Amino acid sequence: MVKIVKLNNQTDQLIAQLKNHDRKVQYDFYKKHSPKLLSVIRMYISDIHYAEEVLSNSFVKIFKKIDSFNGPSVAIHNWVRTIAVREAINFLRKKKDIAYPSDQLEDKHTDGSNPINDEHNLAYLQEKIDKLPYGYKMVFMLYVIEGYSHKAIAGELGINEGTSKSQLYKARKMIKQLLAKDDYANG
Repeated sequence: MVKIVKLNNQTDQLIAQLKNHDRKVQYDFYKKHSPKLLSVIRMYISDIHYAEEVLSNSFVKIFKKIDSFNGPSVAIHNWVRTIAVREAINFLRKKKDIAYPSDQLEDKHTDGSNPINDEHNLAYLQEKIDKLPYGYKMVFMLYVIEGYSHKAIAGELGINEGTSKSQLYKARKMIKQLLAKDDYANG
C-alpha cells in the first residue's frame, strides 16, 4: 500500500510541476508520453507526418490546459489520451477527410469463422484499419479502441447515433472483407 501512496504522491507532484509550467518537467513528460500518444494518433491518421503534427498540437494543448485538470492523479493518462484523440478528430475535420459512405458493403466472410487469428500482428491490423474511409475509421476507433458509446461518438463527431452504429457495422464488415481477401490470396 505504501507504494500506491508514494506513486500517487509522485504523480501529484508531477501535475503540480506541470501546472507551474516547469519546462524540464514538460520535456520529460513529453518524452515519456509521446510514443504512446503517437501510436494512438496514428490509429486515426495514416500519414506519419500529419500524425506528428497532431502530436505536437496535442502537447501544446495539454500544457496550456493542464491548469484545468482537476481529476485524481491516476486519471492524468486518460485525460492526455482524450486530448490526443480529439486533436486527431479535429485535424481530420479541418482537412475535410471525414466521409460517411452509405454504400452497402457485401459481407463475404459468412462461414462464421474469425478472420483475425493469433498470427496477425498489430502492424498488419493497422494496415487494414488504414484502408477504411475516415468516417468508418473514426467511429471504429472511438468505439472499439477508446470505448466510447454510440451516443458519445455522435456528440464528438456531430452525427446522429444511428449513423455511428451504421458506420461501425460497415467498418467491421469492411475489415472482415480485407482480411478475407488476404486469406483468399494466401490460401
